Formats: sequence, C-alpha cells, structure tokens
Amino acid sequence: MHNKAKAVVFTAPDNPLDIESVEFPALLDGEILVKNTFSSICKSDVNTYLGKRTEKTPTILGHETIGQVVDVSSEQNVDVFGRKILKGDRVTWGIFASDPGDPMSQKGIPQKAASLFKYGHERITPDSHLHGGFASHTIVRKHTPLAVLDDHVPDAVASIINCSVCTVSGSIRLAGSLKAKRVGIIGAGMLGCVAVAMAKAEGAKEIHVMDIDSNRLKTAESFGATHLHNVQIINKNPEQKASLKNVLDVLLEYSGVAESMEWGLDLLDVGGIAVWVGGTFPQRKVELDSEQVIRKCLTFKGLHNYNVDDFKAGVRFITDHYHEFPFEDHVFDAGNLDQMKEAFDLASSSRYLRVGVRPS
Repeated sequence: MHNKAKAVVFTAPDNPLDIESVEFPALLDGEILVKNTFSSICKSDVNTYLGKRTEKTPTILGHETIGQVVDVSSEQNVDVFGRKILKGDRVTWGIFASDPGDPMSQKGIPQKAASLFKYGHERITPDSHLHGGFASHTIVRKHTPLAVLDDHVPDAVASIINCSVCTVSGSIRLAGSLKAKRVGIIGAGMLGCVAVAMAKAEGAKEIHVMDIDSNRLKTAESFGATHLHNVQIINKNPEQKASLKNVLDVLLEYSGVAESMEWGLDLLDVGGIAVWVGGTFPQRKVELDSEQVIRKCLTFKGLHNYNVDDFKAGVRFITDHYHEFPFEDHVFDAGNLDQMKEAFDLASSSRYLRVGVRPS
C-alpha cells in the first residue's frame, strides 16, 4: 500500500478540482480501509458540481463506489449477509453510516438517523477524511451496511449498486409487489432504467416509461419497457394525454419535475400508488387535486436514499440479474482521478446514463 492516499477535493462550483495527498489515519473500532476501484458520478454529484445544490465543503464527492478491502480494524467485521470481511475482498457499501439504535433506524429509516454520516456528502476536517468515492481510498465507518461482491459482476455495473440500484429497491419496496401490475416510470435516467429492469424481473404486466428525451426512451426499451411516452409530444396532444388517464397501478417518479409528479396522479387508476424519489432539489411546490386523490383512493409516498434491507435487495438484484440487462453498455469509463474534470463535464452532458473513474 502507498504511504498516502489521493483525493479529489471539491470546494465550490467555480473552483478547480484539486488532487490532494492524504495521510492514512489509524483505523478506529469497526472501520475498514478500502482501495476504491471504480466510482461513478451520480446526478447529485453533477448538481453539486454545477452549483444546483449546496454541499458542505471542502468535501470529496462520490458515493457510487466499489473497492477492495486493504485493512480491517477487527476480525469481527461481517457484511450484511453475515460473511466475514477479509483483506482482498471486493466490496460495496451503503451511502450512510448510522447508529442502529437510533429511533429513526428502529423505524426502518436509518438514512435519517440523528447520527447520520453520508459518504460523498461530508466536510473534510482534521479528524474526518477519505469519505468520498473520488479518492484512491475510503474509510468505511462503523455501522455502514457493506456487502462482499461476487467477482463476476463487472466493476462499472457494481459501482451503481450503492446509490441507483438500492434507491430503486427502496422505491419498489414502498410500492409493493409489481408482479402483474401496470407500472409507470417517469424519468429514463439510470434510476429509471434500473426500475424498468427490476419491474421486468418481477413480472410486471406493462412497463410504461415517460421522458422528454427520445434516446433515453430507446435505452429504457432495451431494459424491458413495453410502452414509451415522449412527454414533450404528449403535452402538445391533449387527446393523447387524456388517453393515458387511469392506466397505471404503480407510478415511480424519478425525474423530480413538479409537473411530472402532478401528472403522475392522473395516470394512476383507482387504488394506485405513487412513489416520489427525484425531487431533491429546489423548485416550486407541487399542486395536488385533493378530489382526485380522495375519489381514486390514491397513495403517494416519498423516499430519500434507502435502508439496509434495500441495500441487500440491490446487491442481490445486480448479482442475480445484471447479465440480463445492458447495464455495462451505459456506464462510461472516463479514466482516473486526473481526468475528474473531464469526467464531470461528460456526466453533465447527459450523453451516458453514468460516467465513472478508476480512482486507484
């Protein structure tokens, strides 16, 4: 192991990304040192980089990451499936670390615990470093859900587990079984395409995908979408828009656009369930038709990040099903940490569902 780690430090949208050398601190009880082998750029990373959302700085962005265990603080360390964690293991870990005894953790929402620590979202301090994916190493904190990965899953595909895939797992948990259901997905980015794949794997009767980008819709079709709807075209055609009322049992909303969240309730049939995931940035308030919600007996839920069960479900899904879907075709390898700016610029262009780097 090298004497020092490398980290890409983000301070502000208009400031350059600096690569800094970092001394390895001694591991505390329950901590694991991981050499990051692939880190992809999540949409939240892009929004921070562009100044569309505010993050504590200076920081190391990146949380969709996999790596190889370099050192463990205790021989008692086990992953979420009870497997002992050994040096050399290939692992992924959750976006959060939180006290399992916290009231929020006890309610099944550990990602909102008072003691929450979020990878890729923490400020660098003298006592806290190497906590983001855009660095050569990560110190995985105590009480972080972590899983040892099978070697056959490609790096680029494995990297999206601990944000995109697990978040979708959580949204489907809230929606309930998708088997034989008419499922709608708004937003055909990475989360939307993962949702298409999961819906297909669960045996959904119909999978409707809505987006403003025809290329994204074609990508969603390659993951198993049965009905494609270009929102820009639909908005110009009142008759076509009216024909889509009451056609869904479940709606998964990943775009975060207020108009889409409102329209999504029109798409739901009686007893329908909507899960909102994408609206994690400042925008206008959503307007609801209370009569529609009441008369159609609708349920809508919100989800931010995911819990430990969702993490386990995400790991299982990719391990068992990744080869059935073209995930690997849509995660672009942009190089190493020296190409971080170029990688961010490429991710900002929306040319690929995901852009990633090999930090080590």
